[in-house]
Amino acid sequence: MTGIFDSGAGGLTALYELRRLCPSEDIIFLADRKNAPYGPRSKGELEKIVRANVERLLDLGADRVLMACCTASTVYVSLPEELRRRCIEIITPAARVAAEISRGRVGVISTEATYKSLSFPRAISKIRGDISVISAYSPELVELVEGGCRDGCVTEREEKIIYRSRKCHVFVCPTTHRDGDAREGTESLTGQGSDCNNCTMVSRK
Repeated sequence: MTGIFDSGAGGLTALYELRRLCPSEDIIFLADRKNAPYGPRSKGELEKIVRANVERLLDLGADRVLMACCTASTVYVSLPEELRRRCIEIITPAARVAAEISRGRVGVISTEATYKSLSFPRAISKIRGDISVISAYSPELVELVEGGCRDGCVTEREEKIIYRSRKCHVFVCPTTHRDGDAREGTESLTGQGSDCNNCTMVSRK
């Protein structure tokens, strides 16, 4: 059985992808609304929350756990080795896709915790050292990406972030509310690949 957790319902996209790839797999899903949102939390808080969620899913019978949350995935390396062996984080797979299709510049818009962790720049540079990563955090812009900017209005802060990213060849919005993160994470679990052009999380500009 596979366990999946997220800070909310966005991780259901990961459940959908895993069900598509492994229709016979038993799945247990944990939406940690009690501790949401994860973005403003400190690294220490996240480490305790993530470890508790992983241990809870394992106690409930999961053989492995998909961390369907980029903010949670930033503290993957802080987990005890015995837990890391049974977990899949989603930053590395997403960074791999971005590096593969980038022509030299990658923009990343994320939560505050993900931004401060430097997880995406580090993961991308390990894959390709020639890529320039432009990172920024903006809770407001993440909400726009997740819910859609229906009125076409963004704040001055978001306009500046978008302007800085204008020359990026690849744009990454680390949230499983966009199904690309979910797809890349579940492929790490199953070993099955897909066309990165179908990922809405990683797109060509």
